[in-house]
Amino acid sequence: RIEWEAMEDNFDVAVSLNDNDNNDTNGKRDEFRIHKDWKVLIPALKERFPTETAAIDQYFNHVMRACRYYKLQLLSKLLPQWLYNFTHSVFCLLLPDYTLLVTHTLSQVLDTLTPNTTLRGILAYQYGDYGETPSRGSFLINALLWDHFRGGGYYPIGGPAVIAEAIIPVIEGVGGRVLVRANVTRIVLEDSGGRLRVRGVEVKGKIITANIVVSSVGAPLTCHLLRGENAKAPYPPQLQREPLLQLLNSNTQNNDNDNSSVQVNEQLRSHTSLMSLFIGFEGDAEQLNLPKHNRWVFPTWDHTANFQRYDAQSKDSSTDAPVPFPAVFISFSSVKDPTFSKRYPNQQVALVIAPCSYDEVESFKDQRVKHRGEQYDALKSRWEDQLTSIFLHEFPQLKPLITNSTATSKARGKD
Repeated sequence: RIEWEAMEDNFDVAVSLNDNDNNDTNGKRDEFRIHKDWKVLIPALKERFPTETAAIDQYFNHVMRACRYYKLQLLSKLLPQWLYNFTHSVFCLLLPDYTLLVTHTLSQVLDTLTPNTTLRGILAYQYGDYGETPSRGSFLINALLWDHFRGGGYYPIGGPAVIAEAIIPVIEGVGGRVLVRANVTRIVLEDSGGRLRVRGVEVKGKIITANIVVSSVGAPLTCHLLRGENAKAPYPPQLQREPLLQLLNSNTQNNDNDNSSVQVNEQLRSHTSLMSLFIGFEGDAEQLNLPKHNRWVFPTWDHTANFQRYDAQSKDSSTDAPVPFPAVFISFSSVKDPTFSKRYPNQQVALVIAPCSYDEVESFKDQRVKHRGEQYDALKSRWEDQLTSIFLHEFPQLKPLITNSTATSKARGKD
């Protein structure tokens, strides 16, 4: 049985380091604390933005309605395609705001509510949880996150490993197995009377049979695995008429020299990757006044502009100057877990995560971990220095206490 430890009532703190576009911050550091109780959060937003009270009320009304619509959409997805298309049309006809809340981006919904960049930035601060900026990410996903964290954030007592330790015996108890370092190279299909059926997956050349395959790697990469190792191989004729595949493969950017890349509609392909930095340091959490909340640090409140600026500057080979990350997430796992201090006395660990452009690491995707060469090591070292600098900007008192740090990046696969 997994037990959970509650975080602070203000479980997230959103920070803008230098928001020059808004008169209320004047280019100085600005922050807003996200309270777990909407009865506290919404009045706090209205106090901060007294001329935007109607927009704030409408936004959270949109959130609640979108969450209800999600249940309708989820159930309709279980229907045959033709019946889903019909029910979707009925929903759009009978529910005037269904299309806006279910099919539009976060930016498009915010455009109907307010031009205030600071308020928009605060309402969209969680975009890092799903990896798409407001101009590309779904409003529905953002709404589900706001609803999910009503009541606050929690951390597994004993660390994330207890989740695996609890669920593996359940899986094995009914005859299942859990494999690690087992990259799937192909979803195995079988022709059954003219219809394709899933028969399992291929892992390291071995076929693991299964009547049902559940994928969590995203639609583009999942569809890619239907073709196996050769990304240029055509889909089986039975699949080529599928609406999802037609959408994914429209407007593709092909690379004739790369048979392993995922060819997918550029408007649907994720353009972000992630890098992580684990920082170990010594000291007592209470004496160091370490927070039990997550901190989201942004260059400005305009998240889309932040990422566009980062993407453009990171591709500029004329300068080696550090490019500000579009977002940085900072969390102290050792503080959230009440058992950590007993297991590791006087030791602490911080996690720092930032998005980057996948193009920066794509050339290393086929190389072995820890064997990607000097160029990759230099890139990772630069990122580690930048992330450490941002971390110490927020927590300068920890600099002399740091004992070690390890940086990682997602250099394999994209979805």
